[in-house]
Amino acid sequence: MKYLQNFALSSVVLCMLQASCSSTASNTETQPVSSTPLNGTIAGASFSAKGAVSLPFNANNISFAIFDHDVKCASVLSILSNSQDRYLSVIVPWPLTAGYTWASGRDVNGATASIIVGNATNAAQGRIEVVSASSTNAVLRVRAQADNGSVEGEVQVNVCP
Repeated sequence: MKYLQNFALSSVVLCMLQASCSSTASNTETQPVSSTPLNGTIAGASFSAKGAVSLPFNANNISFAIFDHDVKCASVLSILSNSQDRYLSVIVPWPLTAGYTWASGRDVNGATASIIVGNATNAAQGRIEVVSASSTNAVLRVRAQADNGSVEGEVQVNVCP
């Protein structure tokens, strides 16, 4: 249950941040995201996306956990509940629609991005673009910048049954 609490907390923290954002968007939010493989740093260590799977969130949104190691649908819940892993959390409207774009500072259907290290959640500023989507997988481009890291690039995510 800790993983769902982290995702819920990240949404609350981001909404609090959004309330204090100015109406002027930064390049973090307005410029297209790079199509190179998603990478950057989290908690002072390099991060390259190697596995990304969905988690149930609610009827209107889907959550993705993006890791720097391989992860399967069958194992993600145990990884999240027993781990101090570094990962990126992305929440976007469900069903996914190719061409959907979210930028921080705008609360569009509950979309968020957070960088999570163990139990520490840091809401991120940035941008999420859905490049392609189906009922089984999607390609996302994500730029996320938070106090504990920043990542940018494209990642293929698996939609778990």
